[in-house]
Amino acid sequence: MSGKPLFTLDGHNSDVNGLALSHDSSILASVGSDRRVMLWDMGKGELLATLSGHRDPVLSVAFSPDGRWLATGDAGHSIRVWNMHDGTLARTISDVPSAILSLGYSPDGQWLAVGAADARVRIFGSTSGLLAQELAGHQDYVQSVTFDRNGTLASAGRDQSIILWQPN
Repeated sequence: MSGKPLFTLDGHNSDVNGLALSHDSSILASVGSDRRVMLWDMGKGELLATLSGHRDPVLSVAFSPDGRWLATGDAGHSIRVWNMHDGTLARTISDVPSAILSLGYSPDGQWLAVGAADARVRIFGSTSGLLAQELAGHQDYVQSVTFDRNGTLASAGRDQSIILWQPN
C-alpha cells in the first residue's frame, strides 16, 4: 500500500455515518446525516446514484449477500430496503421503536438483523419485512451486528459487551 488516496468521494452535505461494500466490491454505499444514500463506483470513484426517501439522518447500511438489496436505517426508526437492480424502494420496515444503529444480513440473505438504540436486536424476514425475533440482553445501544457464515449472530453494545446469539 502506498498510503496515497485513490479517490475522495465528495457528495454528502453532513456527517457520513456508515459505509458498506457490495458483494463483489464494485459499489460502495455511503449514508449520512443529510438523509442521503449514495452509491459509488469503486473502480472509478464516481457517484452512480443517490437514493432519496429517508426523513431523518441515515445511520446504518448493509448489502444483502447476493448484492440484490441494500438496507438502510435511520434515526427516525425506519428501515428502507432498496432494489439494487433499479434503485427503487422495495419496502419500508417501521417496527423498530428507536434509532437504527446497525444492520446485517444473514449469510443466506433470508434474515436482516437490526441493532437499535433501545438495546434490542431484532431479526426481520428480509423478503417479508416481518419481525421474526426480538433479542434482549444488552443494557445500552446496540452499535454493531454481524452474522458468521453458519448463522450465528454477534452484537456489540455501548454497554461494553458482545453477545453471540443462535437465532431460532
